[in-house]
Amino acid sequence: MTFMNKGGLLRDNPPVSVIILNYNGLRYLRGRLSDSLRSVLNSNYFDFEVLFVDNGSSDDSVEFVNREFGKDPRLRIIGLPRNYGYPLGNNIGAMQANKRSKFLIFLNSDVEVTPSWMIRLVSSMEEDIAVGAAQPKILLWRDRSRINSVGMLLTPLGRTVGPSGPSTGLYELDKGQYNRKREIFSVLGAAFIVRRDLFFRVGAFDGDYFLYGEEIDLCWRIWLAGYKVMLCPNSIVYHYEGGTAGSVRRMTPMRAYYGERNRLATLIKNYELVNVLKYAPLLIIWSYATFTVQALRIRSPLFLVQLTRAYLEVLIGARHIVSKRHFIQGSLRLLSDESLMLGHDIFWGGKRATRRQSVARQVRTNWMFARENVEKTSRGP
Repeated sequence: MTFMNKGGLLRDNPPVSVIILNYNGLRYLRGRLSDSLRSVLNSNYFDFEVLFVDNGSSDDSVEFVNREFGKDPRLRIIGLPRNYGYPLGNNIGAMQANKRSKFLIFLNSDVEVTPSWMIRLVSSMEEDIAVGAAQPKILLWRDRSRINSVGMLLTPLGRTVGPSGPSTGLYELDKGQYNRKREIFSVLGAAFIVRRDLFFRVGAFDGDYFLYGEEIDLCWRIWLAGYKVMLCPNSIVYHYEGGTAGSVRRMTPMRAYYGERNRLATLIKNYELVNVLKYAPLLIIWSYATFTVQALRIRSPLFLVQLTRAYLEVLIGARHIVSKRHFIQGSLRLLSDESLMLGHDIFWGGKRATRRQSVARQVRTNWMFARENVEKTSRGP
């Protein structure tokens, strides 16, 4: 099959597998889940399948989807016996995908797409074989004039950040300021495309993460393998931010535990040894400092307990993490940390920023998020 891209060139229509992971989605997203699936199935693309992977839901999500969409031959429902978490659940879906598929698209169940979103994502990948993964412009479902994400930059301590929050463009009015295709460090896991063969070659999602930070770890490995990660701004989707995993701006005990555990593991696996020794201790010190301030403000040690639990689990699983590191550093890495950090404008501060400016921005950014989380936690829901 063929399709006509924006430039008027006739090209083969490569097969695509869209993987939608669900966990008790019906309870919160009855109308939105229906809108999401319907919009995907109405995409202006010929050769694609949709895998609805249910992560052991206890509601009637599977029954609802089967009743509403089960007659569509492009839809396959995969029911898992328990909740395997985001990364492993998606890996299972990817392994079940059609072997003909050239691309995998991972989509949250609270994302509604525009008709041409898929064809534009695929076109951006086909135009440049060096692009390993890409994300669309993600706007907010509740206010479609505002941005949810146009990709993520990374600080040396492993925090994703942009000028307005943890994801570039977060809550900004969409005035076309991000309409240029550009490199990003990481996609947002709510919606992105990746080459199927590359996804498995770099090790897929790390199934041990369960929740938070798995797309950052994946994209870091894609960069190290010599590929780029891009923003495709002419592909547009709408995300009900916070619908599946909670708001990115609100710290919870669960987010503290999984987020900090996975962040440290990501640094240990993907940095060169000299930078592991440089940045991992700084991350631990900074995290304890900010969580201590938070504990004093809310008069509860809960988050400090979760932080300590996270780091103890990294310590206990150190041998397993190091074995993954050996694969990444020995079999995957094609770029040095220096060439990645200075050769691409994907780290916070940019490749033209001085070391002093980058450090100052890192400190300011971490302090900003620490203060926001303290205020939001102390106010309650």
